[in-house]
Amino acid sequence: MRSVFSGLPEGISSLGDERRANHKRPNRKMNAIDTHSADRDFSESVWAGSKRTFDAVVVGAGASGGFAAELLTAAGLQVLLLDAGHPEGSSPSAPSRILAQKLASLASPVRMPFVPEPLLAAMRMPLPLLGRFRQPIQSKCHAWSRKPAAYVDDIDCPFVEAGDNPFYWIRSRGIGGRLAVPGHGGVYVRLGTEEFAFGNDSRRSWPFPLKELDPWYSAVEKRLGLLAAGARDSEPATGTKTDELRHAVMLRLLRRWPKMNIESCKAIPPPDCVATAARTGRLVLRQGAIARSISVENGRAKGVTWFDTATQKECTAAASMVFLCASPLESTRLLMLSHDKTKGTPLGAKSNSLGNFLMDHVVMRADAFGPWPPGISKKWGEEPLGFLLQRFGTCEDRNPEQHSNFGVQIYAAKTALGRMGLYLSAFHEMLPQANNRVALDPHRCDRWGIPVLRIDCRHGLSETRGAGSMKLALAELAETLDAKIRRVDDCHAASGLAMHECGTARMGNDPLTSVLDPNSECWDARGLFLTDAASFPSQGTANPTLTVLALTARACAHAVETFGSRGH
Repeated sequence: MRSVFSGLPEGISSLGDERRANHKRPNRKMNAIDTHSADRDFSESVWAGSKRTFDAVVVGAGASGGFAAELLTAAGLQVLLLDAGHPEGSSPSAPSRILAQKLASLASPVRMPFVPEPLLAAMRMPLPLLGRFRQPIQSKCHAWSRKPAAYVDDIDCPFVEAGDNPFYWIRSRGIGGRLAVPGHGGVYVRLGTEEFAFGNDSRRSWPFPLKELDPWYSAVEKRLGLLAAGARDSEPATGTKTDELRHAVMLRLLRRWPKMNIESCKAIPPPDCVATAARTGRLVLRQGAIARSISVENGRAKGVTWFDTATQKECTAAASMVFLCASPLESTRLLMLSHDKTKGTPLGAKSNSLGNFLMDHVVMRADAFGPWPPGISKKWGEEPLGFLLQRFGTCEDRNPEQHSNFGVQIYAAKTALGRMGLYLSAFHEMLPQANNRVALDPHRCDRWGIPVLRIDCRHGLSETRGAGSMKLALAELAETLDAKIRRVDDCHAASGLAMHECGTARMGNDPLTSVLDPNSECWDARGLFLTDAASFPSQGTANPTLTVLALTARACAHAVETFGSRGH
């Protein structure tokens, strides 16, 4: 079988031929966007409440869910993809659409090309006030104003904060998830050996060594177009070709910190995995599907139950495999809502980990402006150039007294006044603590009658101390690049605003201390896989997206192999 992308390790491709031989291709290819035409041939039976059988059901069409759908359909499986979002433009009311259009005009510099950057920044400042009516939490996101309709309605989708610990749960429902939201950094980076603990610290330890992920990292990097030709599996992706501005910025940084690990990176568009899966003719996509629970009997996954917002009815689909990819906290909520019908026990009941060890990067941001480097041409409004300073907080060239475990992302762009604008974000690792946790709230439900999460998350001493080191580092970086800081966070942002949530359904080698086994399969429900960042035992300093995709590819290979051996 021809692999989904060049370089995919054995597991998916080798077993796909057998599955394809046993499946007849549907007469009609389904459109990944037009969900109504995709569903029309069985809408009478499924949406009326009767069961429909698939090989696999994937919950969530974000980064991991879309990728799982692509890989599983390529392996010959019939897949139902459920996503809680709506087709673009169909869900918001008319006033919401008008407001979103006006906000997008103010938020995008390309749409207002003659307004100087300082004035444009001042005009943007009151925009979050408009979001307080329906999106008081979502409007806290730095990119919310660019596309408010991409984020959930906080009135319909509430959660509860425990005590005095603020947590901002930023959520986006729809094809692509948060990757498809304007303003997403689009950074794909591997976890380093210093961050991927194995066999030494039970709280932070992963159940396999980092080298186990190397071929999966490489395969995903090739799928994204990141891996340079001839690069070895152990080499991380290095981004795109360096141009004059990249060279000038990197040269200044390396002159001051010669031992610094710096990579140039470019925000690449997310892969259109759902469309790729649809072209196989083996995908059914249902949007507006609010998952309620996973069906489990005798320790085996049997399917998914969801509320269909289009028909206002509860629906069920049967499958021997279920992939939970709804985003870390949503996936954990679904596990908590699900019980083994035969045993009468909730999933993860025998583990002390379900809902615990919530992590989100501690983030601090700054904006700085300086003179544009002479002799370098770049137009205002072009895509900013990105730089990733991995583990900058522990760089050997920095003062050891200032060391802390964080990395920095820098974006450089030309402003309307011809200056260089620098947008800096430092991300500090949050250590896994059992008292940072989520649970179902017994008193409150969302618009669809589903119990919401109660979130209890607070920064520890390590994260609090790291904030001071991050603020100093941002000032050092701006100074090195001959720029003056215009705005810097007074303290680190509240939990959740980094939008890198990890943990609460960790993988491990012991069902008493973990929710998932080393293959991302639920100990209590065989055939149920969870491949978003809820599975992380620790998070390091890197953006989790690339690791999520690598774990998804690895789990899909295992699932296809196991699916074949079980004989459905």
